[in-house]
Amino acid sequence: MAVGVKKLAIGRFLRMYTGINFVRTTLFVDGYNSAFLSYQLVHRIYILRYLRDPQFERNVHRSQNHIESYHQLRSAILSRLLKKFDSATILLLANKY
Repeated sequence: MAVGVKKLAIGRFLRMYTGINFVRTTLFVDGYNSAFLSYQLVHRIYILRYLRDPQFERNVHRSQNHIESYHQLRSAILSRLLKKFDSATILLLANKY
């Protein structure tokens, strides 16, 4: 059931954001809205590429895992520092580096 719902959602997404009128109005609007709509277009192209290309999806997941592991390591180091030192010492170390 969930796989069918996902396919339907992806198909609906593709129909909504790949039409000629959407691309034409996004590219030829003047002013601030043009930059915002161009950003939206680039963002949607990225999402479509993510949904279509399994290798691209693996690369994105690998990158996300790398970032999450960095944050976990940083959090573990800070929690150990908080247990070992008082807050005044930590502030002095933070300002030094």
